[in-house]
Amino acid sequence: MKKLSLLLFAAMLLLFACQKDTTPTADNPTDPKLAAIEARLAKALAEADALLAEKEDGADDRANVTLPAGSNNGLAAAIAAAGPGGKVTVASGNHYESGTVEITFPVKIVGQSGAVKIFSGLPAAVSAPGLTGLDPAFYVNGADDVKISGLKIKTSGGDAICGILLQDAPDAKILDNKLTNFQFPIYLAGADDAKISDNDIQGLGSGFAGGFQYGITVAEGVSVLIADNEVSQCGSGIFPCHTNGEALRNNINDNVVGILLCTSPALFELPDGSISGAVESSNLWLLSNNDANGNTWGYLVIDGAFDNVLFKNQASNSALYDIELAGESSRFGFPMPTSMNSTVISNGNLNHIIIKDCAPGSVIIGGTLVDTNADPCF
Repeated sequence: MKKLSLLLFAAMLLLFACQKDTTPTADNPTDPKLAAIEARLAKALAEADALLAEKEDGADDRANVTLPAGSNNGLAAAIAAAGPGGKVTVASGNHYESGTVEITFPVKIVGQSGAVKIFSGLPAAVSAPGLTGLDPAFYVNGADDVKISGLKIKTSGGDAICGILLQDAPDAKILDNKLTNFQFPIYLAGADDAKISDNDIQGLGSGFAGGFQYGITVAEGVSVLIADNEVSQCGSGIFPCHTNGEALRNNINDNVVGILLCTSPALFELPDGSISGAVESSNLWLLSNNDANGNTWGYLVIDGAFDNVLFKNQASNSALYDIELAGESSRFGFPMPTSMNSTVISNGNLNHIIIKDCAPGSVIIGGTLVDTNADPCF
């Protein structure tokens, strides 16, 4: 959402009220794309299951280097000692870092149960949108096949900008971590085929900075898999832009938007001085088997997002809509192009899902459509 004022966004949430029609759509119209969707989903679910099975024991004797508990600014040296293709085991207990840890070659960083990385010296979270420097705790920069797994990652006090930044980092795996105290916990600025799985992300509160905080952001990354994460208390829990990714089995609770298919703003300055934003609006994403509870929107498709599939996602206790497919809109104070060609399948036991369709080319199977005569598009 280009040059988005999320303070206006928060105000809109307080002022807008909607009416919801309770007439369900037809349950089972013929959709020639259905077999292809199910085949893609089966493959993606198998990959997600394999990631859950991949959790490593940090006590593995094959570890190249072990970082002992109580370490102070020791991770960079441990990574260097492990070398390309090596592994660092982070021992149980607290570890302290004063500033960013940069990773520039393939390596595995695996925490034992109870391993905690505590960061100081990072830029503070910002209270309003603007050009924001993403100086992170972990900076994967120009390295492929990096794995960060099994860590609790937090700050020593106060809230910081960014937890994990992937820049030009194909095939990265971010697995089974817990991130707190970060405005942008996981941010992808070039990470084709990355896997973001089984992380627990808690934001700064859905009202912080008018919602200008995103739990998992894909600004640039083709064929990214986001699966089995818990994301709460963010503006947008999951913000997947670019193309051809999957978001599966995530629990997204108490955010403004659970999953936002949109265009990430070019408001982020990376450590090398380049500016990051979505290279393409969300397209060809498959969202399936996610569970959105207590968000303002469960799933919002807007601002030029196109050709996305929302297949059998759960939603409950949404303040506005479970799913909105937005048309052309100036709701945030500037014109946004319509989303288009979304496929939404919410049949069977998902017929209660409230869907507002204001976009051209939509294919909707099941769900309960909002009457846009009573509740106009905006």
